[in-house]
Amino acid sequence: MAINIYHRRKTVFGGQYCYGLYEELINTHNNFRILHQQQKIPPIYTTPEDNPYSLFQAQLIRFGYYLSREEKRLSIATPIALTLANEQQILATTVDLSFSGAKCKVPAAFDYQLGQTITASFPQLAQQYQDARLIKATIIVF
Repeated sequence: MAINIYHRRKTVFGGQYCYGLYEELINTHNNFRILHQQQKIPPIYTTPEDNPYSLFQAQLIRFGYYLSREEKRLSIATPIALTLANEQQILATTVDLSFSGAKCKVPAAFDYQLGQTITASFPQLAQQYQDARLIKATIIVF
């Protein structure tokens, strides 16, 4: 409803999104605030059996452990060599690093599975900082 109003009324406001157009959009008749005032809000179901739409509800999928990391993240783009469980070698680049995880850009051509253990090495960082621990690290894909 709001998208249709936006396209119809933006010419009145010179093709720009301004306060007048905003006011019209928040006062559409299917706005949650308006439905609440008219008491046309759909009921809140207490159990899944009461909900006629429970067949259409999807399970929550958590995308990435890094979303809940609380440590400081270092935005470092450095080459990383990944070794999958089937001994495939992948060259990738890190996006950010922290003590509890890493975010990497990897090629889409390979098959990655949730819970898969991947061995990682940071050749450029190992050479730069002279630290052998950077040659072999273990990452579990979440």
